[in-house]
Amino acid sequence: VGQGSREEIDVIRAGSGGGQNFGWSCREGSIAYPDPSFRCAGRGAADFVEPVLDYRHDSGDAVNGVSVTGGYVYRGPDAELTGQYFFADFGRQRLFALAEGGTGRGDVRVYSDLPPANVSTFGEAPDGHLFVADYGGKIYRIRAAAAVPVRTVALRTGEMRLAPNPTRGGFRMHLPDGYTGGAELQIHTLTGRCVANLAGLRITDGTAEFSAVGLPAGLYSVSLRTGGLRYVTRLAIQ
Repeated sequence: VGQGSREEIDVIRAGSGGGQNFGWSCREGSIAYPDPSFRCAGRGAADFVEPVLDYRHDSGDAVNGVSVTGGYVYRGPDAELTGQYFFADFGRQRLFALAEGGTGRGDVRVYSDLPPANVSTFGEAPDGHLFVADYGGKIYRIRAAAAVPVRTVALRTGEMRLAPNPTRGGFRMHLPDGYTGGAELQIHTLTGRCVANLAGLRITDGTAEFSAVGLPAGLYSVSLRTGGLRYVTRLAIQ
């Protein structure tokens, strides 16, 4: 994040050993900082590692902003996005993608008029999918325009009943609609860690049994996904 004029993207390349000096506060982006410290006397751009990209605080440019929010290089399943570095600016309602090996604003794709406002952070899933969150708390997934849309499911919270609950081991699930067929069961701790994942659970007339033997005592979130529906409730293990 710059000061009054520029925002920048820097790269520390694999195998470099680190220790690069990107120039602050002698440099702001690719220009000399107008009020440098005494440490900058006699030093110019050649004494520092220049950014691979910088942009101005000037709304006249397509790539512009006031506070860059760094992201990730895409390594997920959408081949169209592979190798692009996604980033945003907290003050602009858009996303940017710097092409692999890109060195200037001409190598940046601009995605404007998107829902996220005041982008504050990015996240990466284990499969390489990228997510972006705005300051209001909403999370969005980045995907190629030609990618298959995410399958949406209805969320039914609290309509699944577990008994006994609390339990010391096994429990029976009761669904309200008498569903018969396959289901996927997941149990998470309240901090989000998955402790059980069963993709081949069989539901008969809205009921199924599951053994939670071995799970430590505490509160858990139980999620059951069936044919187009998802049920979520809490489980207490004594």
